[in-house]
Amino acid sequence: MKILLLLSGYPGNINSIKDTKNLSHNQINFDRFYFGYNYFKKLLKNHKTKVICSIWDNIGLKEVRNLYKPEICSTHNQNDFQKNFENQFKNLEKCRILRREKWFRNLNLKDGSFVPTSRYASQLFIRQEVCKTALRYLKSREFNPEIIILSRFDIATRGGVPIRNPIEIGNNLYSIFESNKNNGFIVIPECNQLNLGYPDMWYYLNKKALLKMQNLY
Repeated sequence: MKILLLLSGYPGNINSIKDTKNLSHNQINFDRFYFGYNYFKKLLKNHKTKVICSIWDNIGLKEVRNLYKPEICSTHNQNDFQKNFENQFKNLEKCRILRREKWFRNLNLKDGSFVPTSRYASQLFIRQEVCKTALRYLKSREFNPEIIILSRFDIATRGGVPIRNPIEIGNNLYSIFESNKNNGFIVIPECNQLNLGYPDMWYYLNKKALLKMQNLY
């Protein structure tokens, strides 16, 4: 089966839940990058796979190229993204933070899990960019994948069995996509964990569904 694998973001986990505009290579947990690579290698071993990636600040570019050998690996500047986000949304974010602080204060609770909105936004943006890159690639090539996988480098270590275990790629999955080839079609994991959302998952989709993904951010 012809498969296009799309991976985006930092190649491993960031060793902090806070925003850092100038991350370095040693602030990324690359163990999870290698776990992810071995997972995808096993999942896709019987298929003709091409890979496209989008990463931040060239971090992990050498490792990504050496292991995945992507058709394209675009890189984006996190600092520029954060500045642009702040210019557009700083007042809204300030109000959100004040409301959050008030809520925790009223309940006499400590807020130990605060994550800036800009971090979630950057995850959406980088996924959007890998989708755009993939669409340009498919437009200029004869490669016509039967299934597109949209995921992240460290998916093998994400929380929850459905999240970190894409379903087997076999005849059943192929037949589902074949019967829906004229429509935008997507398969997603069951997710019942409140701390997991769009950037934490894998997705199987077709080209028409990929078109919808190019305007995420």
